[in-house]
Amino acid sequence: MPFTKPKASQIDFDVTNITDPLIRLNSGESGSADKDVGLVIERGSDTNAAFIYDESANQFAVINTDETGTTAGNVTISSYADLKVSAIHGDGSNLTNIPTPTSATSLAGTDTNALLTLTTTENSSSAGPVIELKRNSASPADADYLGQLKFKGENDADQEVVYAKITGKILDASDGTEDGIIEFANRKGGSNVITARLRSDSLQLLNSTNLNVAGTTELTGDVTTGANIELGHASDTTIARSSAGVVTIEGNTILTTGNSDAPATSTDSGDADFVLIDDGGVMKKITPNNLGIGSGSGGGASGFQSSTFTTAPASEGNFDLAKQQNQTGSVETPFTAGAQDAFGVSLGEVYDMMEPIGSTTSVDLGAFT
Repeated sequence: MPFTKPKASQIDFDVTNITDPLIRLNSGESGSADKDVGLVIERGSDTNAAFIYDESANQFAVINTDETGTTAGNVTISSYADLKVSAIHGDGSNLTNIPTPTSATSLAGTDTNALLTLTTTENSSSAGPVIELKRNSASPADADYLGQLKFKGENDADQEVVYAKITGKILDASDGTEDGIIEFANRKGGSNVITARLRSDSLQLLNSTNLNVAGTTELTGDVTTGANIELGHASDTTIARSSAGVVTIEGNTILTTGNSDAPATSTDSGDADFVLIDDGGVMKKITPNNLGIGSGSGGGASGFQSSTFTTAPASEGNFDLAKQQNQTGSVETPFTAGAQDAFGVSLGEVYDMMEPIGSTTSVDLGAFT
């Protein structure tokens, strides 16, 4: 409205009532706008405040100023004044130049509803909304910590406690070969400890953190352990590496490589503690004694020894033990005094005072292992 000469009934020394719904300022302006327009609040000895439309910035501004309402042009802005409102409504698309807080900012609530919700209506397959935590360091280095999510709570003594943290970390800051880490820390026994690191090359569980899997575990690489493997059962079974090259089950050696990478070999049956045999789905432990086999290399009850029995003549007839197979030469081997056959039987007891008639064929039984 253009100001008109007020009537006496419209003027009150304490309260001014204006019945017009609109107030028009700067009504004499013509052509392009060339001056700031607004309301100036006189504050006595304190800096005045004003609500103006700043022509040089093409925006409304709430300011602190020395202006007294006499300027016809740009109003001098001493500083911008605070503006407190219940809510600001808009589509959010043009919220620009929001200053970075110079001190910690917090949001507080009295219920379990979300204190902060970020929503995007963009419909591509790209990620969104995005929260970006950037540490703009002038001297980044390996092992530098980056952004962090910290989870706080109270204990039963009404003390604030950090119960868990998730932190980003630089593993390798080298240009072109950068690597990163996500580190997890938990409160354990009253202290914060690192329990896991998800590195670019591995997942590490640290500080006595166990791995419990309720489902199937599929591994495509080797499994390396520096301790025992516990197989849960009615009574737990322990598979252990008792020493270099030795694997035991419940303290019994099932495999030994002689403390080397290559398994040791032996022709002595006594070197075997036991073997495992699958009997209809039941694994049974069989020892050499269960099979009636002893140990040693001397023959007799000591086990099967490596031996060869020379084929007797193909036709029936007398065979002189003192001759070779063609009945020439010296004493036939192994029919010498004190010799034993493959089963440990003394040949002297069988062939003493007699000569065999007929023919037989034998094979090398080899060594019992």
